[in-house]
Amino acid sequence: VYNRKNNHRRRLVEQHFKIDKESKALLPGVPVHDDDLARDLHDFFNLIILVPIVVLNVLNWDWEKLLFGGRNRGTNSMNGGMGGGDLGNHNNDLAEIPFSYAWTGEYYTLFFWSTVAYFIIDLAWVCIIPKCVKSPSTIVQHHLAVLFYLILPHFTPRARFLMGVCMSVELNTWFLIARRVFNKQGFSPWKLDIPYFVSVRVKLISILFYITWITIRCGIYPYLLYVMIFTIHRSKEYQDILHIIKIGAMMQFIFVCLNAKWSLDLLNSKIRQWKKGNGTKIESGL
Repeated sequence: VYNRKNNHRRRLVEQHFKIDKESKALLPGVPVHDDDLARDLHDFFNLIILVPIVVLNVLNWDWEKLLFGGRNRGTNSMNGGMGGGDLGNHNNDLAEIPFSYAWTGEYYTLFFWSTVAYFIIDLAWVCIIPKCVKSPSTIVQHHLAVLFYLILPHFTPRARFLMGVCMSVELNTWFLIARRVFNKQGFSPWKLDIPYFVSVRVKLISILFYITWITIRCGIYPYLLYVMIFTIHRSKEYQDILHIIKIGAMMQFIFVCLNAKWSLDLLNSKIRQWKKGNGTKIESGL
């Protein structure tokens, strides 16, 4: 019983990375996964369903403004563009909120309900077949928290851009799952004696995984928390919904802490690897 509970409570880093059992140092590649129908079906479901959700999120943004600025171009793109409802006239104060000036919400309704459907289906899947994941209790708690979090922007159109920013993390989730699905043999991304196509595929997925992890989980998520606590708090346009923003900030703080814990677990494992003197070998890369 103890071993079963201990297995379910393993750190995320131990589920997706090779860890030396004695030194807890990070080892090259990913864990080797045997065929498991329940896990494989669940993984493929996530890889398929997350694609349209990520695409719908992308379609809800004005990428020219998001990438190259545009805060002072006005807020016409936000008026009525948050998935329905006349939001009235917005002044420049609203346009100065980071991310908000680039949110169009053109496909918000489809994006929102697709996201809700995904988390409900995945939640039911894990509850009915808990062996499809290694930490079912963690997944259940996470999905319940996300579903509660999604309620806030749905009933506050001015805050819907926050959902778009938060859901960007699903791109990293896709690469996290892809690392396991497309590398069941546990090859190191930088191992030189594996087939060329396999090498390119494993390298590309690994690189994009770490780029999105650092950018989204370690960068955008804590920055969004800052925006919610300080920038939005000072905005006159949000004074009437500050109580909702505060609830959202508390939820965001929880997710930031989780991302920080997982990142520190990974970093500590990497530091142990360097201390053992393995960091200088090319095949020991992530």
